[in-house]
Amino acid sequence: MGKWLESYKGFVPSYGLDALYGCEYWKTLFQGCIPQEHLDARFRVPRSHAFLLYGPAGNGKSTLAHAFAKELSDVGYSFIHVPGMVLAETPGGIEELFEEILSEADTQDARGVCLLLEWLEVLAGQEEAMWVLNQYICTLKEREIPCIILVIVEEFSDVHPFLEKVMIPCQIRLPDKRERKTCIEQMFGDEILLAPGLKYKDMAEMTEGFSYGRLCDLLRVVRIFLKQKARRFSGGDGKRLEEMLRQGYVILTEEMFADIVNQLKPRSAVVENVPVPDVSAMVSAVSVAQNPQPVMDNMADVMTGFMKEEKDFISSMMDLDLNDL
Repeated sequence: MGKWLESYKGFVPSYGLDALYGCEYWKTLFQGCIPQEHLDARFRVPRSHAFLLYGPAGNGKSTLAHAFAKELSDVGYSFIHVPGMVLAETPGGIEELFEEILSEADTQDARGVCLLLEWLEVLAGQEEAMWVLNQYICTLKEREIPCIILVIVEEFSDVHPFLEKVMIPCQIRLPDKRERKTCIEQMFGDEILLAPGLKYKDMAEMTEGFSYGRLCDLLRVVRIFLKQKARRFSGGDGKRLEEMLRQGYVILTEEMFADIVNQLKPRSAVVENVPVPDVSAMVSAVSVAQNPQPVMDNMADVMTGFMKEEKDFISSMMDLDLNDL
């Protein structure tokens, strides 16, 4: 194995394509590229493919590519991950990399290669480099070498025409309302209980503009806040906590969800003067304008507002002494 294939072995995650939320079209396409000898022969599926993944940052392009690499790795493919900056700073790097792939394909035990080229927009202005890459991709296809080429950029306008000609464009869009509803419903599952009146369709509307990555961040923050709520309401009493959890009293309210969403909204969707939850009951107020910290930095502050409004609700369902909280 050459120096490029050895030095840039990619990290293969534990998850595959089925573990990801959304992007159903692309997941189906990529799974169809995983070798299955009889079906591939029957439908004359090529052995070499080149995909160009583009779309907004944080929308799952890299995650999708790595999940694809995991499934290819399971059938014996090696995974090579080369940042575009490395190729840009290494004269002749593209030639060296692809010559190693071609040499590896000639060995007796060759199974296949999955090559991920990320941030390739840094090479967009290098006409000769793009031409060389174009020619090597064509060579891999013509020789039917088992190889999956994945290129990731954010803006399609950064893609050189030489590259556009030889790759299948895969636009990874922001999830629409239906996709967000499905994603949130799958992520929350039976683990997170919703307060009466809070519906998944409403949650999907509230998360307009969220990428898949931001929706995953949302789930993470919701889990942390619910943990904090359970800890504070139980007063550290293990038995009380278990009873609360068993009875389903730790729930996600609409106001809690809305406040978290407002703090996590993408910058392009943020409206000035968005109300900040009341923080005066238990801790000193923090001026968001003067100290614009992420929602995680204000966890205790936000939780205070939620707790004030939910004490009566929780108390009505359980005989808990919340006055000391």
